[in-house]
Amino acid sequence: MIKAIIFDLFGTLTCGGCDPEKEIIRVFALREDYNFVEKVVSGAKFGGMDAYLSNIINQLNLPDNPETRKALEDIFEQDVTKEKINPEMVALVKALKSKDLKLGLLSDMPNPIYDLVGKANLCALFDEILYSYSTGLSKPDLRFFGMMVSKLGVKNEEIIMVGDSLRRDISPARELGMKPILFQSADQLRKELASFSISVD
Repeated sequence: MIKAIIFDLFGTLTCGGCDPEKEIIRVFALREDYNFVEKVVSGAKFGGMDAYLSNIINQLNLPDNPETRKALEDIFEQDVTKEKINPEMVALVKALKSKDLKLGLLSDMPNPIYDLVGKANLCALFDEILYSYSTGLSKPDLRFFGMMVSKLGVKNEEIIMVGDSLRRDISPARELGMKPILFQSADQLRKELASFSISVD
């Protein structure tokens, strides 16, 4: 029996417009692997913007000067404007909230600038919220998922994981014995949830 649903944020509850890692690679002409840059940008525990930028600069071997720091901040501030919450998904989550289910939000989030859920006053929709910048863990690290499971207080096999990434969402969820749903659209998600006897109008 399903007792909880965990949602990814970017590309699942949002329209999927932001990609700071890609922009950092482009601006600084980096040769590093995208997944490595992603772990540096979205996998470090946030302890203030100065320390956060210092970690990125050190890990990516960038010149530590005011110009680099401003360029990084500009990337984040401009990149987040490309992203928005999908109203159709908000309606779906609200419908699920009225059911006897626990809802979690698990997201690789670079820093607080990207907290679109908080800015939209939607935190109350979720029983538990975990962001990579607040934990120092990121997907597909199984410990990140395990932390959410502990907070929800249910068993792995009682959880549906909804996300748009095979590597970061679906594979780890499957490895942990959860029921993964690869997100494509709100309509598709409604149909998939129906197969678990979860009806969403």
